[in-house]
Amino acid sequence: LPNFAVHIFQQSNMSGPICGGHSAPLDINEEVLQITTQLQGEIEKALSVDAFSTFSPVSMTQQVVAGTVYHVKIDVGTEHVHARIFKPLPHTGAAATLQKAAGGFTAEDALVPLE
Repeated sequence: LPNFAVHIFQQSNMSGPICGGHSAPLDINEEVLQITTQLQGEIEKALSVDAFSTFSPVSMTQQVVAGTVYHVKIDVGTEHVHARIFKPLPHTGAAATLQKAAGGFTAEDALVPLE
């Protein structure tokens, strides 16, 4: 292999974060807890649920793009829900928005990006 191909291969097998990729699963921080809680109604609507019996975000990943994409695992009582939330860059003045939500997950299911 050419030297540049070997270098790229070696970098792609590193255990650290990948530029432009999602982080490893993280504990929920205060900012994402607040954003997710504010979007609870939209998440319920996206999943055709009147109201969750409980709503407790438990873990997250983040990806920095032209803003930040958060994937959040939420304990809603009978199952876990995964939500993709986009937070625009601060200079836009725009609020975070729900991009996608999916249900039917368990506490043990890995938090993988919703595409």
